[in-house]
Amino acid sequence: MPLDLSAFAEVIKHPIYVDRDALEKHADVFAPYAGKRALVVTGSTSSQANNSLNKLKNVLARYEIDSHLFNEVEPNPSTVTVTKAARQISDKQIDFIVGLGGGSAMDTAKAIAVHLVNKEGIKVPISESPKDVICISTAAGTASEVTPYSILTDHIKQTKLSIPTLVFPKASLVDPCYQLHLPASQTLSMFLDIMCHAIESMLTVKTTDLSIKASVESLKHLQVCWHFYLKPAIRKTAFTDLANPEMMEFRDEMSLASCYAGVAITIGGTSIAHGLSYKITYFKGVPHGKACAIFLIAYLNICKQHSEAHEDPRFAETLQKILSAFQMDSYEEFKAMVEQVICADVEGRRTLYDEEEIMDYAISLFASGKNKMHPWPITVPEVVGIIRQSCYDTLPLDNEEGQSN
Repeated sequence: MPLDLSAFAEVIKHPIYVDRDALEKHADVFAPYAGKRALVVTGSTSSQANNSLNKLKNVLARYEIDSHLFNEVEPNPSTVTVTKAARQISDKQIDFIVGLGGGSAMDTAKAIAVHLVNKEGIKVPISESPKDVICISTAAGTASEVTPYSILTDHIKQTKLSIPTLVFPKASLVDPCYQLHLPASQTLSMFLDIMCHAIESMLTVKTTDLSIKASVESLKHLQVCWHFYLKPAIRKTAFTDLANPEMMEFRDEMSLASCYAGVAITIGGTSIAHGLSYKITYFKGVPHGKACAIFLIAYLNICKQHSEAHEDPRFAETLQKILSAFQMDSYEEFKAMVEQVICADVEGRRTLYDEEEIMDYAISLFASGKNKMHPWPITVPEVVGIIRQSCYDTLPLDNEEGQSN
């Protein structure tokens, strides 16, 4: 069944099917492209390992759709990869594009769709409609199957960039079964990415009642993931349990949470925690979801200070919605959960920055414009404080349940 996003129909207009065996059950999304030619965009190994590529080929054959395979998408894909793919197929007739995989493959597919009709590249406004994109998600977290954005690495600027390709998929298929193949570290990072999407979008200059509604729905699904699955796994360090087919409800809930968070960021966007995360992913190799969450609590503390200083009730109201969704009694309980997930696979936080880097990274946040998403004026020294509190100090866990043995 399609995910019921009727409450968000003014923003999300394409069908999104969250279903086990979604590709087989909803293969008719390819019917309009019968007899045409597709570009399949995926990574080098995952779609083969989980058999999603073979299943896609069978569906395409059913509709007599010829295809060209580009399977060179790397984690944190770069603008160079997009250009390479576009050049490979420049002499081929491509009618539509399929992004098969996690956020990297889907983001790349959307960027290629723009590049193929825009000779000036993906960073300038397009003059004609991009190629159609169908997304088949085999992970959760980025919500690229929902949003019109592409997150790409820019090696010249040495960071990740949010490229507003403004390409919504024509249809999206989300199959939670494929997540059973994912390692525990990736699962934890996905959980954190979804959470940061949902929470950051509640505190931006673009936040609306509609985006908050989507965020709360996302957090309610994450609450199930946390209380019934992740918390027990962290306590027992039994992450292999998460790959058990009997844990499919956990993967279902993660997929739903991801989609609702995708609606939230489509409307409200993200803010400073995401803006700061890109550098430590690029230079330090920290997975994206974990990189965002590392800054989340220090950023929320700044939001609290600014909200109170401006006699603005937004933070208090937002915090109450977060705690209610997670069925928690206090901000301290929420902060402890975030820290436990961040530190589940390492003991405490490792030092990520030295003092020479901190100022450069704070200034780069302002250069990116992410500071403008913050609801109140924020200064460079305050951002320096967020970085230092989040990454410079070593913060061992007080709660033994959050540590790995």
